[in-house]
Amino acid sequence: MQSKGISNSGMPYRADFRRIRHPRLELKTGSLVLVLPDGYKDPETLIKRHERWVNGKREMIKELLKKSKIKRLGKALAEDEMKLLMQNLVEKNSKEMGFKDFSLRFQKMSSKWASRGRSGIFTFNTMMAMLPKHLIKYVVFHECLHFFERKHNSFFWKLVSKKYGNYAELEKELALYWFMSHRKRSNIQPHNEKGVY
Repeated sequence: MQSKGISNSGMPYRADFRRIRHPRLELKTGSLVLVLPDGYKDPETLIKRHERWVNGKREMIKELLKKSKIKRLGKALAEDEMKLLMQNLVEKNSKEMGFKDFSLRFQKMSSKWASRGRSGIFTFNTMMAMLPKHLIKYVVFHECLHFFERKHNSFFWKLVSKKYGNYAELEKELALYWFMSHRKRSNIQPHNEKGVY
């Protein structure tokens, strides 16, 4: 179930009620989303508790939006070239990390660059063809690590940092490319953020 509201501080949000234990905030798909357990009664307190974090993200987004208007996308990879690159990268990571039984799928995704399902299916956003290769490699590595940890918790980021100590910079760069690749197709306002995963 979903509902919409405006916080006491004037911030619009959407509340998604799910069968989960703990509430969380997401800044995805152009708006603040509260992911709440069924029956959760006090979204305002949750927003207030994380207001500093939300405001920090909003400032970061303003900066990314400014940069996205100046920076230009490079030439996109051809579809076959992108698919082959992804296949090779997943195979390389699977050998190094020790997992198998996976498959790849490609489709246009509205809220993330990639995902990995429980059954081992990697889904990659076709918009990744516009990313520079160092970011493609990072996204693939990131998704492969979800074989070991599904959540984006401290343990997951510790795994990421073993290969990419600069992952925070790469995440910011991915957010910039998201804005750049969507600026013609959407009307994203400065208070919004696009998540990567």
